[in-house]
Amino acid sequence: MIQRAEATPAPRGTRAESGVRAPRPPPGPQWLDLDALAGDGLDRRVLGQRSRILVLAALLATVAVGIGVHHLQNSAHAMGGRISSPKLAWLLYTVLVWGWLCPILAMEGGVRRPFRLAIGFFAASMWVRVAIEMPMLYAWMIWRPPYGMAHDLFTVLGIAAVLVATRRSWWPPRGASDRWMLAFVVVLAISALIELVYAGLFERAVAGATTGTHGLWFAAEGDPRFTFINRLTLTFDILLYSFQATFLTAAFVRPRPPAVAP
Repeated sequence: MIQRAEATPAPRGTRAESGVRAPRPPPGPQWLDLDALAGDGLDRRVLGQRSRILVLAALLATVAVGIGVHHLQNSAHAMGGRISSPKLAWLLYTVLVWGWLCPILAMEGGVRRPFRLAIGFFAASMWVRVAIEMPMLYAWMIWRPPYGMAHDLFTVLGIAAVLVATRRSWWPPRGASDRWMLAFVVVLAISALIELVYAGLFERAVAGATTGTHGLWFAAEGDPRFTFINRLTLTFDILLYSFQATFLTAAFVRPRPPAVAP
C-alpha cells in the first residue's frame, strides 16, 4: 500500500510547489507603509528629502529672526518693551515649531493622515492668529492677552476634536513613527496651554497695560515684575527644546536595518 506524504504548507507570502500563491495579509493604510517602520526613530519615508531641506531652511530663518528681534526689541524706545533671553527663546520656539515645522509636517505624505489633520489645524489656526494679531499690536495697538488666551484654548480643543474624531484610524499607534507623531501633537497642545498660562501671568504682572504707544508685550530682563515669569519660561524652554531636538534627531537619522541571520 502506497502512503501519501502530507503536504507542508508554504510560508506566507511565498509560492507553494503546486504553483498556488499563499494568501497575503490585507494591505495597510495607503498613506503609510507599515513594513517600512523600523528601529526607535522615524522611518526615512516620514520626512522626505524636500521636508528635510525645508526644516533646515526653517532653522536658519529662525536664527535670523532671533537676531533681528533681539536687536530691535532691546534697542532704545522699542515698541512692546525689552525682551528677556527666556522670552526670546520662547518666541523663537513658536516661530520654528508653530510657524514652520507644523506646516512642513502637515504637508508631508509620510505622516499619517489623522496626525496631518491635527497638525494642519494647529498651523492654520496660528497663521490666522498672526495675521490678526500683528496689526492689532503694531498698527491699532489694541491687543490684550485674553484674546490670545481664548485662541489658545480654541486651538487645543480643535486638536482634541480631530484626534477623537479619527481615533479609530490611529489608535493604537502602529510603530515608532506613530508614537513620535502622537507625542508631537500632544506636545503641541501642551505648548499652547503653556502660552495661555504665560499670557495670564503677564496680564496680571502689567495690570493690563498692553495697549497704546507705551504698551508692554514682552517680559524684560531684570524687571522684578517678570522674575517668576522668566524663570518659569526658562524651565519650559529647556523641556520643549529638548523634546524637539530629540524629535528632529529621530526624524533625520536613518534607522538601522534589521540584522540578517548568517
